[in-house]
Amino acid sequence: MAIKKRKETAMGVRKTVAKARSKRYSEKTTDAAAMKLCELPDVSPREFSPDVGPERASLIRNSDRKWANGTKLHYHFLTSPSSWVGSAADKRKARDGFRAWKNVGIGLEFKEVSSLDEAESLS
Repeated sequence: MAIKKRKETAMGVRKTVAKARSKRYSEKTTDAAAMKLCELPDVSPREFSPDVGPERASLIRNSDRKWANGTKLHYHFLTSPSSWVGSAADKRKARDGFRAWKNVGIGLEFKEVSSLDEAESLS
């Protein structure tokens, strides 16, 4: 159950990175703006042509947001505003978590990057 919860959390963060990339936050960012970084975007239900049967449509919907075996996810530690910067201990815990996910053997790789623009995940 813990693995499922971690996976759901990681996927939720991944979905919001595109939003975060388009915005630059300053030290004066409000708590409401901070929450936008962690919100899930509204996504319209996927629609299929009439020749796609209900079983196939269900399979597609259930797997279209999953990472494929061999996916390399890039993560970034925020450097501003200062209230968002994690401590060395926080960063170590996040790195340990990514290492644990890699060691599960589900085919995911994780790489820390120095730029938010390169990241699919924020820590």
